[in-house]
Amino acid sequence: MKEFKISGMPYTPTILFFMGENEETRAYIKKKYKYTIFDGDPDFKYIEGGCIQFLRQNKYYTPCIWISSYSSPIIAHETLHLTFKILNRAGIYHTPNSEEAFTYYQQYLFDQIIDRYNKLFPEDWIE
Repeated sequence: MKEFKISGMPYTPTILFFMGENEETRAYIKKKYKYTIFDGDPDFKYIEGGCIQFLRQNKYYTPCIWISSYSSPIIAHETLHLTFKILNRAGIYHTPNSEEAFTYYQQYLFDQIIDRYNKLFPEDWIE
């Protein structure tokens, strides 16, 4: 199990990132964070990654991404979901006029995840 945090500023202070086997990851997140899912509890058995938002102690909104293996296409896919969730929660909805906000924010999240992961786990390095 690998875990770290990245900044979600200016829209959310912290985003959690997890990588591990699906059921192990689900059990770990539930035990450590004692969360309440409010945008759907994913079926961890059949997918390679996910993006969820949960409440901790019924007051702290926490977005997170989890993946089963380190793959830049999966990270890109999940950061797009995360971008929509975070910006929509901030009142910014995808339109032709807001498209650049979405693309820049996804790039910001993706770059943070790749950079942080490569620093923490250099043996898994990807570009």
